[in-house]
Amino acid sequence: MLRWNAWWLQVWNADGSRILEFADGLNLVICNTLFMKQESKLVTYVAGSAKSTVDYIMVSQGDKVKVRNVKVIPNEGCVPKHKVLVMDMWLNTNRWHKKFQPRVRVWKLKEQQTCEEYKSMVRDKVE
Repeated sequence: MLRWNAWWLQVWNADGSRILEFADGLNLVICNTLFMKQESKLVTYVAGSAKSTVDYIMVSQGDKVKVRNVKVIPNEGCVPKHKVLVMDMWLNTNRWHKKFQPRVRVWKLKEQQTCEEYKSMVRDKVE
């Protein structure tokens, strides 16, 4: 189990150290640890008086800058005794919607008729 204590991460058991080794080996960042939160907003598992953080979100080192927030939604249960863990991430969607640019068919200029049409079109626009 991993737990924030003031400004450092505290490993409480062997499972917590395995999670850290796994993340370090694959160059991943544990997003739950990027932001300082109240304990109630970090706890993802509640059983009676026992509270724990057992759910983690990991991203690659390069995507770390895109993470805006990681939070637990307090009154939303997805599975009994578990709370929903949510990550806000900035995604650049502009790169998927590039403006269509038709191909320039330069090989068609080798044809005599196409070459003459192109020359006349350029002359008309220049004049």
